[in-house]
Amino acid sequence: MRYSGVCLFFVILSGCGGSSDSQDNNELVHGDSYELVYIDDGAVQCESDGLPAEDTAQRMINKGIDVIESQCARLTGVMFPTECGGVDGGIHVHTIHSENLPDAQKLGFESVSTLPEHEGDSGYAVVECAGW
Repeated sequence: MRYSGVCLFFVILSGCGGSSDSQDNNELVHGDSYELVYIDDGAVQCESDGLPAEDTAQRMINKGIDVIESQCARLTGVMFPTECGGVDGGIHVHTIHSENLPDAQKLGFESVSTLPEHEGDSGYAVVECAGW
């Protein structure tokens, strides 16, 4: 159990570092600037697949934040022990207008630029969403 606490601590701290390379993914399109934000999907090993990406997107929509696109993803470069009740590194990545980042952060979302890079990737890998 202590090992899982250490891993969870690392996941929480992972929001403290990162790179600005993800800015390349935020190219101006039609005069708008976009930001990729993420939040834990709430999955718990042996217990729950977590929330659908639509549910975490709806949190922002309910506060007036336009969500352009939503994806499911997994954190990379972080190991999660296989144990019932533990987190599994699943996240939801949403594309929003850059001007809405402060409001999204108030809801618990963070910019993917805060994720630590792993072997040249962006700190996460997009995966197929589980069927809810």
